[in-house]
Amino acid sequence: MIDYMCKRSGYYTPGMYYQNACRDCLNLTKYKKRTAKRSRKAIKQQLQYIRRDRGCMDALLETECELTQNQRELLSVVDKVYGQ
Repeated sequence: MIDYMCKRSGYYTPGMYYQNACRDCLNLTKYKKRTAKRSRKAIKQQLQYIRRDRGCMDALLETECELTQNQRELLSVVDKVYGQ
C-alpha cells in the first residue's frame, strides 16, 4: 500500500524492510525448539516493522493521497491486529 500511495502522490518510496522482516520470520521457523525468549523477540521485531510502516502510511495519508475501499479495510485490520 505504501508503494501505491507514493506513486499516487508523487513522493519517493521510503526505505522498507521487506527482506529483513521475511528473514527474521524465517529465522524463527528454522529452530526446532522455539523458546519463549526467541518467540517474544521475533514478535517484537515484526511489531516494530509494522509500527514503522504504519507511521509512513499516516504521513502519506495526511497528504492528498486517497485509498480504495479494500485498502481502507485492510488498514483497519492491520490496526486492530497491531492493537492486540
